[in-house]
Amino acid sequence: MDEPVYQPLVILTRTGDLGSAYVLVARLQSEGVSALVRGEPMGPYPVTVGQMAVTEILVPDDEFESATALLEELTIEATSTAVEPAGFGESPAIGTSFMWWLVAAVVLATMIWVRLSRYL
Repeated sequence: MDEPVYQPLVILTRTGDLGSAYVLVARLQSEGVSALVRGEPMGPYPVTVGQMAVTEILVPDDEFESATALLEELTIEATSTAVEPAGFGESPAIGTSFMWWLVAAVVLATMIWVRLSRYL
């Protein structure tokens, strides 16, 4: 019986987005390149912060050249969907936002006044 031949795996690329990693692996596999995903976000307690959020895409050593060529062809422009983090930029309803802050300040001041009026 023939022994299976195992190729060492090498890291093709790293990404911080697990969904993009799966899409890239599916594309590589559709082109005949064996690929797999490895990283902390795939575990039972997914971590999506800092270096622990990194997902690696691995390919066999003998398929690295073809995978690199495919990766260069698949230029995905992440800047085309520029999304600002919450809390940054101008709010479309600045009046409503100001009103909620004003209501919160009045409620907080009233609570403090009621608490302190007992001791005065």
